[in-house]
Amino acid sequence: HLRLPPVLACAGAHCSGPCGMGNNAVCCEGNAPVFTLQVFKEQLELSRRKMKDEKPEVYVLVKEVLLKEDAQPSFSPAKFQLQGIQVDVQVEITGTNMQLVQELGMETAMKLMDKVGVSASTKQRSSELNGKMPTGNSPKVAGCTSLIEPKERKEEGPEKVASGAGGWEKGEEAKVFDVTAVFTMTKELGEDDVSVHARDLETVVHGHKQVIQSDSLRKHIEGALAKRAAEIVAQQAKDRGYRVPNSK
Repeated sequence: HLRLPPVLACAGAHCSGPCGMGNNAVCCEGNAPVFTLQVFKEQLELSRRKMKDEKPEVYVLVKEVLLKEDAQPSFSPAKFQLQGIQVDVQVEITGTNMQLVQELGMETAMKLMDKVGVSASTKQRSSELNGKMPTGNSPKVAGCTSLIEPKERKEEGPEKVASGAGGWEKGEEAKVFDVTAVFTMTKELGEDDVSVHARDLETVVHGHKQVIQSDSLRKHIEGALAKRAAEIVAQQAKDRGYRVPNSK
């Protein structure tokens, strides 16, 4: 019996013998080998990608992909759609507090500042700036300052550096936080690119889940998953000598 490598398997019972792809592959129906979902998941994980070069710089690390128990165990690399898969990612944003607000929008930035322990006076300054500066794609939301602890700003001490208008635009640092999301991943026949749609973005602040509504952050996560998935599909096709059929 022919032994299959871990990445390739047959999609069904309609399989034949070797098909010009080397002794470790077989032809399945339509001459298309398939990926096992478990191996695809493992190759997605621990990939880190820079998603934005200009300030603030944005990095996305895929920490873990969680498969559903009833998920189909394999799929064709030529055309597929994987639905309802949960992913845990780590996002790192390097820049000033003002750049963080401009990138993510006021509401999301405030939640993340609370999560990473930005001082109350710094967050109060962001509240004062709300409505006076561009806030990316997220409009001002009523009650978005609920995470701010009212506190008088000191004129001396370490908080003064971050609380002034000049400090708000300076003091560049990396803010790292975890985000969970659910995504659908699609590849069409004859296309090299993989498309991803993410939804239900959440993070945990002080032990409580917080919904994240930021188109910018969602697109960074989608882009990181899509680019890595396209690399995996292309590399496996190259390694196995399989050419993804063109739709034309």
